[in-house]
Amino acid sequence: MRDYKPNFSFIRGIIFGRISLMPFLNTNTPTFDAKIMNSEKVLYEGKAKSASSVNDTDKFDILPGHTNFISIIKDYLILVTDTGEELKFDVENGIVMVFQNKLKVFLGIKQQKVATHLIDDEKIGPADGSNE
Repeated sequence: MRDYKPNFSFIRGIIFGRISLMPFLNTNTPTFDAKIMNSEKVLYEGKAKSASSVNDTDKFDILPGHTNFISIIKDYLILVTDTGEELKFDVENGIVMVFQNKLKVFLGIKQQKVATHLIDDEKIGPADGSNE
């Protein structure tokens, strides 16, 4: 059996600045990629400094390096571009997704009933348990 000898050169590289963890952590990046779209077209695609919106819990902000995140949004979306321009989108409903420092927003998502057309009420019977 071979003796295992740990290689500390990677750790030394991090400590002495030869290897950066920033590409992995995304905490030092001043912007993130953003794409705002509806069912018809892309409304914005480019770099952004921040995004703000509202979900059922509260208002929230997204900044560079934000943890992976998905939520249903409502009311509005404010996006501050890398040039400092503030874009405001009215939102009836939508989905916001952050993954690996990339923001995607899908506006105008319609809620639909879940598979009610697959259920035959006559075979199952009434929901209240009565024998009609």
